[in-house]
Amino acid sequence: MENEQTVVADEKRRLQVYVDNDDVLARALGVVEADYECVRVNGTWLDKGLKEGDMVLVSPSPSPRAGDIVLLEEDGRERLGLMHEPGWLETMSGVRPLNATEQVRGVGVALVRALHRD
Repeated sequence: MENEQTVVADEKRRLQVYVDNDDVLARALGVVEADYECVRVNGTWLDKGLKEGDMVLVSPSPSPRAGDIVLLEEDGRERLGLMHEPGWLETMSGVRPLNATEQVRGVGVALVRALHRD
């Protein structure tokens, strides 16, 4: 059941970008010049301020802090998660330990929301 609202992970959900100091949005957000991965949020979680379609700018840092949005890898698949505290993930049904098969590949450094999508 795929339509234009469904984001295909390999095609539209992820994008490699280089942010430089000339990027006005990066300057406004205080993001340092570097390579990042943009990952689109594919499900709304209003309690945490996330809406489907938001973009998370992910830095390849393996050291998340409590409350950070993280890029997780498990069995070759990647997804976004929310770090409750090191070693623990926050889910809609509560807090759970990070599985032994899950690895943190990066930490979100910025969240961007398009106000209008034409």
